[in-house]
Amino acid sequence: MLTETLLLGTYRTPTDSTDVASISLCNLHSGASLASQKRSHPSHRGLAATKTHVFAQQSDKSVVNVYTLPSLTLESAIPFPEAFTVLSASPCGNFLAAGTEGGRTYVWELASGRLVATPASHLQRITSLAWAQTQHLVVGSEDTNVSVWSLPALLDTRGATRTAERVLDRHIHAITAVAVGGASSGGPSELLLTAARDRSVIAWELHTGAHLRTFLLPGIPLCLAVDPAERAAYVGLEEGGVVAVDFHSLDRGSERGLGAERGRDVPVTVEGEIWGGEDTAEGREVISLAVSYEGGAVVAGNKRGEVAIWDVATGCLFKNLCQLKAPVTSMILLPPSGFTNTPTTTTTTTTTTLPVLPKPKYESILAATSAQTFDPDSYSLTLSLPPLSTPSSTFGPEHDMQMILRGAQEMNAFTPAGEHRTEQLEEELAALYDSYERLAEVHRKTWKEMVGAMLEEEGEKQR
Repeated sequence: MLTETLLLGTYRTPTDSTDVASISLCNLHSGASLASQKRSHPSHRGLAATKTHVFAQQSDKSVVNVYTLPSLTLESAIPFPEAFTVLSASPCGNFLAAGTEGGRTYVWELASGRLVATPASHLQRITSLAWAQTQHLVVGSEDTNVSVWSLPALLDTRGATRTAERVLDRHIHAITAVAVGGASSGGPSELLLTAARDRSVIAWELHTGAHLRTFLLPGIPLCLAVDPAERAAYVGLEEGGVVAVDFHSLDRGSERGLGAERGRDVPVTVEGEIWGGEDTAEGREVISLAVSYEGGAVVAGNKRGEVAIWDVATGCLFKNLCQLKAPVTSMILLPPSGFTNTPTTTTTTTTTTLPVLPKPKYESILAATSAQTFDPDSYSLTLSLPPLSTPSSTFGPEHDMQMILRGAQEMNAFTPAGEHRTEQLEEELAALYDSYERLAEVHRKTWKEMVGAMLEEEGEKQR
């Protein structure tokens, strides 16, 4: 049975009631609570998750709490040089990115504890992070700019300085959300979306920085999610509700969708229905979004702690999933499990796990005059590899040698046929010749009779 699990984070101050669960896991289909954790104070987008761990930034101190999945048991509390404003884990699960108030971005290599930091490339706090499948990190800031960083360049020890590959600067107000195209779940994507308080969402080509479209929204966007097939984007509004940005509505003749070059500089006004727009009560702001695995539902969380599921096809409220006691500031849909139609293959997949996360090595960052230097020789890699299993495939050098040896043995054991076998074959051949002669004689007689009859019939007609 297919199971989809939703990781939720709520914001509460250290003085709030300890009965409020700050991190919780629930079943997306039933809403049943699977696990919860109260010992944490993550702020907006302060959660990140890999296949084995959950990371929670603390709003009141420069510490990241690490929890194990699926029990949400506290594994460690790790101090950092600065307090973080936002966290994001890479799709491969090997890196954790974090933004700061001062405009810097940290990247933590989880298997080794290696920690690198960018210079203060933004003038104000980092508000959002997004990873691309092609090892790029997208950083949004309140200074209205979005920077795109190459992960290999960030980790390169040979470079004297670290700079962003490109800076996107079309917005005129603070960036509120960034998202990479939904194809990142199954392969690289070229689509990058950025949202800002100027009531716009801009679509970019990730690897070139080319501007594709600007969408004008009916409200201020606070969060952003992309359909897995990149058919649409969904935006949570400060005024309440969710609005869908349909990319297929951009079709113009032979030029289709976001790839059409004509009209790129003309803003597109989003006029679709606002899901839940009739809500005027306090706390209606939608501050977290997620799209289901198959793209048929959108999950939205607001400041009242309500988590609702909207049906994409109809735009109607499908169900209210759960009611939390604090604003739902983080929402991560974990990879689904329980596929029943997964084909069985003879190949084996080797995976790695991190039994214990090594603490980040940030002493060199604190000691250096800039955040560019560190000692790569002082790091060790911690991985747990599964035991090797004998592959069921027969392809390999050992199998080839066995086949060659078997063939040689069969050739040595071969003996020519005896004379009695030759005589038997000659007798069978003589019998075949005799049968052929009899059939040929029958054929000649039949042909002669048929031709004779036809000639006689033709002669009678001529008379």
